[in-house]
Amino acid sequence: MQEQAMNIFSSSTCHPAFKNIDFKARFMNTLPHLLNDLVSIINFFHTVPISCVVVGTTEDSLSRSIVAVASAKGIPSICMQHGLIIREDECLPIFSTKQAVYGKFEKEWCESKGVTENRIEIIGHPRFDEIFTKRLNRPLHKIWKKSVLIATQPDNRAKWKQLINCLMKDTTIEIIIKPHPIEIKNKDYLSFKMLSSGSKRVKLISNPRIHLYDILASVNVVVVDASTVGLEAMLMGKTVVVLKNDSTNYYDKLGNFVQPNPEILAEYIKKVLRDPYFKKNYEKTRQEFISYAYPQQLSIHKLLNLIDDLTNEK
Repeated sequence: MQEQAMNIFSSSTCHPAFKNIDFKARFMNTLPHLLNDLVSIINFFHTVPISCVVVGTTEDSLSRSIVAVASAKGIPSICMQHGLIIREDECLPIFSTKQAVYGKFEKEWCESKGVTENRIEIIGHPRFDEIFTKRLNRPLHKIWKKSVLIATQPDNRAKWKQLINCLMKDTTIEIIIKPHPIEIKNKDYLSFKMLSSGSKRVKLISNPRIHLYDILASVNVVVVDASTVGLEAMLMGKTVVVLKNDSTNYYDKLGNFVQPNPEILAEYIKKVLRDPYFKKNYEKTRQEFISYAYPQQLSIHKLLNLIDDLTNEK
């Protein structure tokens, strides 16, 4: 197979991408693992009568191979959306029969990239169903009247620190910092740890075993930039504001509650914590956003119905 690949790469008519040295090296290194996976997948499909395939993503070669083998055998497949769309290569091209998305934002985005409407299904995601099916009143500690969760990302560290410093000037606000899983994995949160050790009003949660929904139940306001934590918090009825960056415009329908300037955003946070009328206006904005971004509750029912439709079973 490697010899065949090299013959393709050396052809004068092959795609320009195949002439890239780095591409060829990575492909040749990946090929043995890919073939091993393909043999296992083909044997599994030969042994087990599969009616439909559901994968969490097709970014990785294993999931793509499963979907490809299913397609070759005429078996329908569904790819779930696993996070906010930040880069095109996280979603496109679509390999599965159906691409399941959270809401209208992703549907419109896919269509703008040339994906036909019949390939896209607004389903949500079953992992969010817990928000609607379980009691989430399980705070980690006594809730302050003004508690703010900051769910950071690996980038924009300076802007996060600036926002935290602005909020710390208000002695009535408690700040909870939850680093991104990548930051926790790499232990790349020393600056946040120093902030928490210097103030009783700043808490750092770096234990990956603590459930996100337990944390969300303990706060009044949630700050994100490009994270599904914001969507999950809004589904729980929490106030969410966004420290805007250039990676996504997903939250732009929240209007003025999306700010690139940490100082301005800090003022909006203080107003929504203090002013009941301001909070009421936000609640209307939240409901409008949810009806657009996640127009369902129990995703599992929609997923099961789609599987039934694809397999012609009722």
